[in-house]
Amino acid sequence: VARLTSVSAQSVHLVVSSDGGNAFRETRLPAEVKLERSYTILDTSEGFVVLHVLHGDASMQVGNLYVSDEKGLDYTLSLVDNARSRFGDADFEVVRSIPGFYLANIRGSDGRRRGRAL
Repeated sequence: VARLTSVSAQSVHLVVSSDGGNAFRETRLPAEVKLERSYTILDTSEGFVVLHVLHGDASMQVGNLYVSDEKGLDYTLSLVDNARSRFGDADFEVVRSIPGFYLANIRGSDGRRRGRAL
């Protein structure tokens, strides 16, 4: 669940529950992450969460990908500047025939998309 942390900054923080919503625990992204605006859960099929986080203005059309531990609480940065559409869809695909393999596009500093295998 995305919990609102600041109305003026329009920031949120992710909390998770493993007991059907009776209790929620704070997630932990790397310390350098200061602003979280939105989240998209991209995959949970491998026993961890792949999460797309929008840190800046939505018009930037990029976010970062993070991978969690098995409880979905601690996250590690996996990919910077993952491309996203103007509608917020992350440019990310799960390769079903190869467990744990993903394809994603990044947006370079010139604004062009580039492919990346994760």
